[in-house]
Amino acid sequence: FLVLAFLIINLPRNPIDVAKPNIKINLPLWIHGNIATPVPLLPKEKTYFMKYGGAAAKAIYGEHGLLIVKTSAPLRHLHSPESCLRGLGFKVQYKGVSHKILPTAIYKATAPDGTSFRVAVSFVSNQGHVVSNVSEAVWKWMQHPGGTWSAIQRISPWNLEEVESNQWDH
Repeated sequence: FLVLAFLIINLPRNPIDVAKPNIKINLPLWIHGNIATPVPLLPKEKTYFMKYGGAAAKAIYGEHGLLIVKTSAPLRHLHSPESCLRGLGFKVQYKGVSHKILPTAIYKATAPDGTSFRVAVSFVSNQGHVVSNVSEAVWKWMQHPGGTWSAIQRISPWNLEEVESNQWDH
C-alpha cells in the first residue's frame, strides 16, 4: 500500500481539464463611440492561459471595461468575478441576477481606494446558450461537451444610471 501511495504521489501531474490553446478573442474596436484601449493581461494571467489553454482579452471603452474569457474547458476557466477581484484586493458583493438585456449576474466591486464598480457577467456558448451563472454553464456544457463558452464581463462605474448600465450591457 505504501509503495502504491508513493507511486501515485510521484506520478507526473498532467491536468485533464486543459482547454484548447489556440482560442482567439476579437474584442470590438469600439462600443458606443468609445474606441477600445486594450489592457494587457497580468503576467500571472498570461502564465495561467499558457499552461491551461483558453484565452482572455481586456479593453477599456471610455469609462467602461470589458473582459472576455473563452474556453473549451469551463470547469477550469469559468468562475464568478469574485475570485479574481478579491485576489486583486477588491471587496465584492453579489447583488443578484438581471434578465433585462440577457441573463446577467450583478456584483458591486469596491477597490482598495474606495471606488465602486458594477460588474455584470454573462456566460455564452457557441451553441447559443446564455446563462447568468457558472453552474448552469457547466451543466449545459456537460450535456453537450465539445463546444466553447465565454464569460463576458462588463465593468462600469457603480453610480451610473440604470439606463446607461443597460445600454452598456446591450
